Amino acid sequence: MDEQAIDEPLVQLLVRANCSLCGPARDVVRRVCDDLGVAWQTRDISEPELAEAASRWSDMVPVVLVGGVPQGFWTIDERRLAHAIRSELGADDPEGGGGSTRRLRA
Repeated sequence: MDEQAIDEPLVQLLVRANCSLCGPARDVVRRVCDDLGVAWQTRDISEPELAEAASRWSDMVPVVLVGGVPQGFWTIDERRLAHAIRSELGADDPEGGGGSTRRLRA
């Protein structure tokens, strides 16, 4: 089987329809990611390809993932999210490693 590289935004916000906390969470994620200049996306956990995520995080939506690691749920903390993104980007790394997207193999 051939491997295919897929670009995935560094930050993902998992949401669902009729979620009262998802709008405010989206506002926080948008503000932090815009300030830091990183790519992000919103994904609805009802999408068939997110069945595993739905079984894992359904009771915690909205959930924000940074580099695939959960960094907050229900009410997203702006400072914690910014710190997680900076850490993932290697902001404390003198070599300046990191980037705004991850390369995944499918």
